[in-house]
Amino acid sequence: MPMKQHSKAKRVTNQPGQDGTSPHPSLNPDTLAALEARTKEENLLSKNTTKAYHGYVTAGRQWLGELCSISSTELPSGCPPSDESGNAPDTHLPPDFVSAFNPTPNVHSPEALALYITFKCVDGNRGKSTAEGIHAAFKNMWEAS
Repeated sequence: MPMKQHSKAKRVTNQPGQDGTSPHPSLNPDTLAALEARTKEENLLSKNTTKAYHGYVTAGRQWLGELCSISSTELPSGCPPSDESGNAPDTHLPPDFVSAFNPTPNVHSPEALALYITFKCVDGNRGKSTAEGIHAAFKNMWEAS
């Protein structure tokens, strides 16, 4: 029986073609940049992490809205009615404190985040993982802006 002769396949190289174009149109730098951005968006965070982050941010914004809606005469539960000198504590918040949890952080964002994490972990009896999750959620949102 005669042996089959295998034909050699032509080797494809990444050398530019005769006309100076790339033999692989998908290797266009603009196409690769768009592919990289889409891949990061799809794979950077899992769907469950994204959902949890959204929940943390939504709850934080609701808490901040409630905190900022308290009038200066109302004190949250647990606050003493006066300080050592007998004066009522100043409960006025700066007007832009309410926007501390916007996608672009402002000067009040670190303080508001610290207050929210403290509220959740102390008053809400939550643990370290909740604090880390809240911090990561807001950090992710602010880095994306």
